[in-house]
Amino acid sequence: MTIEEKVEQLSQELEKVKKDNRNFKIILIISGVTATGLIIFSLEKNKRISKKFGQGLTQENTEAVSKIYKDFNRDLGDIQTTNNKITTEISKINQIITETKQTLEERIKTVERKISKIDNNQGKEFVNTNLVNHSSSSVPSDAIEVSETEKSSTDRRLGKSKIVILEKKLRGNYLVYTEGMNTYLIPSNNLRVNQYNYKTIEALFECRNYRPNYSSNFQVIQPAMVNSISSDNSWQLQERGVLEF
Repeated sequence: MTIEEKVEQLSQELEKVKKDNRNFKIILIISGVTATGLIIFSLEKNKRISKKFGQGLTQENTEAVSKIYKDFNRDLGDIQTTNNKITTEISKINQIITETKQTLEERIKTVERKISKIDNNQGKEFVNTNLVNHSSSSVPSDAIEVSETEKSSTDRRLGKSKIVILEKKLRGNYLVYTEGMNTYLIPSNNLRVNQYNYKTIEALFECRNYRPNYSSNFQVIQPAMVNSISSDNSWQLQERGVLEF
């Protein structure tokens, strides 16, 4: 094979390598993958070409090949620069995604706390605006009359339990009604506070400004909250209410 044929073959090989590199460059820009594999591949291929055709070239042909090799390395440099830019941009995007996710999670938690607070206070606001005068006309018509069970009263008195259980009872001392998702307890209109029932009332309500033998009238500031423990028959105290004397 003549020198000219070697140079021609070498040029064809180099053009093919440059074409391969351009194709890899396009793939790199589109997909955002690194160019490390491409650079290693290109350098190894270039070494094989140089080793195979490096002998027997004239000075003129050597310079021509050298120019082609420099152009080839410049293309590799462009690919590496592009890869570095893409890697940097991907890192920035990942950081933005992480920060945005954290911000959204905090906002979701804040909204959930606000919703929970609204649910818990919904019935309290209803009582503060509508039941402050302790009028039975302000109580829902389907309110149920209840009183503490004998067992619950005895267990509390003997110190066996602090749990208060109420049951449905005609002309009971308290009224149970449902508002929204919660169930509330308020004193009935026929309840009169005295030395005999004060301990029971105190177990259900915080009695503000109460003075024995002097306090009789009161207002419902906040209803007690109860949970049903059997079908429309029994309820357990969940949270004490507030009475103002």
